[in-house]
Amino acid sequence: MSKSETKKNQKKKNFEIPKYPFIKYLEKFAEKKNRGALAALRRGLQYDLGKCIGMFPYVVPWLSNVRSKWERDMYYLIASLFAYHPISTGIGNLGDIFRVLYLKRQKNPSFEKRFITLLKSNPEDVPFHIRQAISLAKSENIPINWYELFFDLLRWNNPNYPPYEKWAQSFWRDKKEE
Repeated sequence: MSKSETKKNQKKKNFEIPKYPFIKYLEKFAEKKNRGALAALRRGLQYDLGKCIGMFPYVVPWLSNVRSKWERDMYYLIASLFAYHPISTGIGNLGDIFRVLYLKRQKNPSFEKRFITLLKSNPEDVPFHIRQAISLAKSENIPINWYELFFDLLRWNNPNYPPYEKWAQSFWRDKKEE
């Protein structure tokens, strides 16, 4: 292995998901038990992304540097889902969550099918499948790494960094041994 390849691999190992201030902001609502803010954000689940006026005071201030509709929509999606299931962790990704669900349910094939459906979904369908995934995680009280989920969703359309490959690696990491 060349020195440049070694440096690239070292950078990958040292890479950390950014600690987005927006997620820290949402976590403060849970820490302080701000039920009013969490309820207003949760109401966003009943609307198309960005259409719930009750969310505006909490989300709009964060949108000043947003460059695309996709990124804007992800702020609304993450805010409403966080309010729905505000249990955080600092590790794992959505593939890990589906893996835990799959194993908890005795490797029920429907969880693998749901996961595959999410991985191959069109961008316009991703919010629907992410909502389902968070609902499943909430049903089993599985915490979410909100920083990583936000990071991954913001990059969903990036052909150089498709987050669903990382999720797939996490979900099927022991498949060779089976």
